[in-house]
Amino acid sequence: VWFAQAAAAGELALAAARGEAALAAGDLAEAKRIAEAAEGNHGAGRILLAARAALLERARAAFAAIPPPDPAPSTGRREASPEDSPPEEDEAVRLLQGLGDGDASLRRAAAAELRARGAAILPLLRGAADHPDAAIRARAIRVGADYAASDPGMAGKILARITDEDGDVAAAAIQAVVRARITEGTGPLASLLGSSREQIRLEAAYARAEMGSDAATDLLLEEMQAADAPRRWNAARYLGLLPGAERIVPALTGALQDAEARVRLHAARSLGLARAAEAVEPLVDLLEDADPDVRVEARDALVRITGESFGNDPAAWRKWMENREGGRTFD
Repeated sequence: VWFAQAAAAGELALAAARGEAALAAGDLAEAKRIAEAAEGNHGAGRILLAARAALLERARAAFAAIPPPDPAPSTGRREASPEDSPPEEDEAVRLLQGLGDGDASLRRAAAAELRARGAAILPLLRGAADHPDAAIRARAIRVGADYAASDPGMAGKILARITDEDGDVAAAAIQAVVRARITEGTGPLASLLGSSREQIRLEAAYARAEMGSDAATDLLLEEMQAADAPRRWNAARYLGLLPGAERIVPALTGALQDAEARVRLHAARSLGLARAAEAVEPLVDLLEDADPDVRVEARDALVRITGESFGNDPAAWRKWMENREGGRTFD
């Protein structure tokens, strides 16, 4: 049954069949050997997460009954001991590996187990934040962000990783600073705006924007001219969080003509957040955009700016504008 559950991972099916045969024959030593080989080939987390808790305990109990092998002759070197790799630490790494598994059910199982552990997993997450595997470090940071506001140790690990040599780890740490509202990260993030690494520089700019700081305004305005469309729409998105409308609104209004729909969408949304009265006319024009999502954002922005609601009808909006005293001045 243990191996039938493991077979749910797909590529372990052959190992599962061999393991079932070994169990049926009562050869627990062979079953254990197959299980360990499968774990080594496909990641320790796959079998452990594929098995239900009760079956897992039964399998562990069966394997525990196998006498240990005779000790190998001493070579004069210190042999590894269980203390070198605490089982609970290995389990934390397995769960973090599970978060990146190709099987969605295993990812959900790993996430559920981590949630169930709650703050008790924190010491292990702090250790995993220094793991040699960058993917494990990044996942430990992301999970640990939920607890960093009340755990200075985890907050310290996050801050230490904003300059990680791996870009994805550093990005995860920068995002965690904002998510956990780590105020001590304000200065370090500001220094990253001048980073030579583009990914880190942009993540720091987005983070500073989410914190409401205009320190990233210049960089985000430059990004509005980027050749890469995702960079333009991210810049349009984050500019809407910043003060200083006199600098931001012209760039966002110009972006309403961008060839990429998502840039137009985020520009419209940000203009609404800025309550940019001078953008009403181009937003009315955007109600005729070919993209339905862009039209929705243009309408919502108009409602936010004017306090009026004429749906997606550009003619109704234009008539209202003409009838207002002063034409285009809004409270």
